Amino acid sequence: MSDLSKLAESIRTNMKRVQVFRLEAGRDLLKAKELLPHGQFLPWLKTEGIPARSAQEYMALAKAADKVQSKLEIKYAEFAHLPAADIKALAKSDDETLKSVEIDGQQPSIEQIVKAVRLPKTAPAPTNVQNEAALKAVQLLNQQLMSHDLAKFRTLVGKAGVTAFAEALFQVQPDQNGKQEAAK
Repeated sequence: MSDLSKLAESIRTNMKRVQVFRLEAGRDLLKAKELLPHGQFLPWLKTEGIPARSAQEYMALAKAADKVQSKLEIKYAEFAHLPAADIKALAKSDDETLKSVEIDGQQPSIEQIVKAVRLPKTAPAPTNVQNEAALKAVQLLNQQLMSHDLAKFRTLVGKAGVTAFAEALFQVQPDQNGKQEAAK
């Protein structure tokens, strides 16, 4: 193993340890806050030399970890090494999504669950009414455009994207002669 490989492995290990320490610090901070009278937590942090913003971040992370632990019914050690963003994403996910993740009929690893949770949500499939309306719009376009214009139109819509095309379509207003002109 080269020196760089050893260093990289050491860095990864230490980064995981730092994450675990942040979670543990967050849990300790939450306990300290409970023990202190109302309004005394921030002064206590200042006296102890603990930055308030860091304390807030660590406590939020600890709260998110507690949610993950109860939602997934897994041990803290199984996910404590994950980056803070992943723990927070898991905590924000609804129980249904978390419990529905299954890989080839097997219980997924925590990393696979994170990947599934962080994937962008797909849009719902169009309804029959939407499909029929789209088909009628395409037929109308086909009647109005020559075949080479229709090919150009397809290319432009493909480049623009359907959402941008739809927005632009509603910005164009017909003038008195029936010609289209962009709204100002």
